[in-house]
Amino acid sequence: MATNPSTDVSARLAAVLPVSSATEAPDLDALGRYSIPQGRCGLVLWTLAAGKAVPVFQSISGGETTMKIEGTPVLLLQTGQAGEARVGIPAFQTFEAMTPSNGRVDIETRAAWGVGFPGGAYVERGTITLTGENGWKRVLPIAGIAGCRA
Repeated sequence: MATNPSTDVSARLAAVLPVSSATEAPDLDALGRYSIPQGRCGLVLWTLAAGKAVPVFQSISGGETTMKIEGTPVLLLQTGQAGEARVGIPAFQTFEAMTPSNGRVDIETRAAWGVGFPGGAYVERGTITLTGENGWKRVLPIAGIAGCRA
């Protein structure tokens, strides 16, 4: 009996390399509610899901940076920054956090600044990269806005 070589290889790999959440990068979820508080500056980044903008990252001046990872809101600790800053927010930032499953995750944001406006600037394009402690990465395209609220 002849077998399909690609099916045979897939079956053998599935038996040897079972996929589980332990071998994947952390999952990113929509923030839900978000805003830049009055009198502060901040950055909100979103990605697209089913053709709609979904907010996935919020950073407020003063160090409050949050994402929703594996279904739970997580505070991020900034570990680095570089690049051109707009309203005090650098184009490149790195963070670390602990996921709800007690695994460390490293987060990197890269923003390409777009058109400015009074009190802020658009993030024309960029990426968010989440790296789990096992080295697996999840990279999402993003856009967003950085601004100060009077």
